[in-house]
Amino acid sequence: MRRGRGRGKKTPATAEVWTSPGAFAANAVGEVTDGQRRLVAGRRVRPPLSAWAALLCTGAVVVGSGVLVAVSPDPNSDLPEGRVAGPLAAMGVIALLLGVHTVPFALFAGLPRWRARRRRRRRVEALKACRVVGAPGVIGATGVSVDGRTLVVPDGAPPLPAPGTYWLYWLEPAHDNGESLLLSAEPVDAREAAGRRAHAASAPVLPTPDAPPDPPRRTG
Repeated sequence: MRRGRGRGKKTPATAEVWTSPGAFAANAVGEVTDGQRRLVAGRRVRPPLSAWAALLCTGAVVVGSGVLVAVSPDPNSDLPEGRVAGPLAAMGVIALLLGVHTVPFALFAGLPRWRARRRRRRRVEALKACRVVGAPGVIGATGVSVDGRTLVVPDGAPPLPAPGTYWLYWLEPAHDNGESLLLSAEPVDAREAAGRRAHAASAPVLPTPDAPPDPPRRTG
């Protein structure tokens, strides 16, 4: 392994991830190795505490202003009269004055982490579904492609192997708009890739033995 940046973190070598025979064997039977599971899931992303603190403080001040106006209304203020209209107007004014500052700050500080947490959550869901697919593909200078689709390399992964034709295994997303994550890349030539594709296409689909039979229909 080679050391990555920060806190002595180690990045696995290319042979330990993409071209590992153990990874090929596990992926061929629809399983994911522990190393692939850690790589796909990635590191935990902490919630954006500063963004939440800013939003919560703003909400507390807004609610407090409404309560203050409801408890001790000022007859000389420009707020509308009434037990409901006055507090609501005060809350709206305070929310507008504070929101123009706190909301952009919260979005700036929290949006990247919210997106990262959502992406990690979807990858964990894909690991739970564990839909591993294999097919011949190409690793090029610009990325990984198979049958016209692009496979995503997990964050923190080692460099890809040399450009060429590979039998690729990837993890299908659990959602329709998710990303397909590369798991391993077994070097093959074009002839071998075509033969393995034909063999996979001609494999019979066996019925599920645990599937219960259809109940008999009543007539009359």
